[in-house]
Amino acid sequence: MEFGILALSGLEDALAMRRRRYGEELMGVMTSHGGDSIDDLLGALPSAPAAWTRRAEEIPLLGRALGLLDERCPGADLAEHTAEVEAALREVGLEPDEPRVQMLGRLRRLQSERLRPSSP
Repeated sequence: MEFGILALSGLEDALAMRRRRYGEELMGVMTSHGGDSIDDLLGALPSAPAAWTRRAEEIPLLGRALGLLDERCPGADLAEHTAEVEAALREVGLEPDEPRVQMLGRLRRLQSERLRPSSP
């Protein structure tokens, strides 16, 4: 039984030494950037492509269009209601195009997944 306790004690010592060594290395990596703030680090990243930025800015408008569609044709497959989709997009100030229609479909799927009760 003593052998087991000694072996366990030695293992714990080895693990503690390993944690200290790798922990110090990790802390060195984390602080070696010179203490820049997260704002500075994020500011050093290249800008997102303009098309991505424009599409991201449209997300609230797409959300409004989706709300209109949910009022007009709740739960319906958007592919079967092209005229309603185009009208909803125009009503919120967006020109209907394929990427926007696809995004509406993705937003609707995300919305329905959030509302679906999770199974235990």
